[in-house]
Amino acid sequence: MELESVGPVSGGQRSNPVAGAAWRRVLSCAIAVALLAAGGLAGGCSDSGGDGVYEDALSLVAPESGTEAARDGAVTAGSEPDLHDLGRAELRDGPAVQHLMVARLLSEVGMIEMLNSYIVNIPTGAYFLHNFETQAAMSAATWAHRAAEEHNDVAHGLEQQVLIAVDGDALNRPSAPAGPDPLHDAFFEVFEQCGRDSPWPDVKLADREGNSAGDVLYLDPELGISLYEYRELLHVCGRYAVTYPTLDPEVRDELLSSQRAYFARGILDRLDNELPSVEIPAKYQAEVDELRKSGW
Repeated sequence: MELESVGPVSGGQRSNPVAGAAWRRVLSCAIAVALLAAGGLAGGCSDSGGDGVYEDALSLVAPESGTEAARDGAVTAGSEPDLHDLGRAELRDGPAVQHLMVARLLSEVGMIEMLNSYIVNIPTGAYFLHNFETQAAMSAATWAHRAAEEHNDVAHGLEQQVLIAVDGDALNRPSAPAGPDPLHDAFFEVFEQCGRDSPWPDVKLADREGNSAGDVLYLDPELGISLYEYRELLHVCGRYAVTYPTLDPEVRDELLSSQRAYFARGILDRLDNELPSVEIPAKYQAEVDELRKSGW
């Protein structure tokens, strides 16, 4: 479905309460199922408006959603603003970025596993998503580090260096092929179907042209989705799309092998060569050792 670009979403654009409630009900339901939470949330799943690929995507991200069994759409700590009033810069860099799902993924599974299962698997043609998720993860880790009662400078230092390497390598990796690109096509087949199956079936998740895609700069206010909800939707759908469920696992791994090896070299080059010796925290030592030994 091709949509026209329409008016920009301002930092103060409020979400349609019906659509926003639908998103929070679906997401809360998925989280509640994962946590075996009570309170009637699970009973509301079938009424959420989501279906198919979108439901599969929620099932994947639910275990990575921390311990929040309900999401009321607002930041409750201190005097931080309502998440639905946040603009792009605030969602990219600021304390509220910790509420984005990519931040919970970072917190729950750790840096190397997050890279192993998600960011490095985003195809070249979807660089806009790779860039946003990497930057959000860096920002979220920094804000969480500042807020922690016990600062773990060693772990934070490694996490930042790994993400900086991945973000920088993405800028320099080969451009998307001009001809057929099975990885790109398989990603966007699932990514865009996930959006169509969501409570906002008319939302456009990317501006596509050939084998590349860019961030959508405009959202139709009539769609009733806030920028915060939109960023969560991108993450949920992207997180599932990089599992490439339409591809045979062996084909998927073969298509991803050169890309994963490229990022592995970039990370190790930064840790081993470009910087003074980087201390590896115990929680990451085995993963980094395996990366050095076998790559991805």
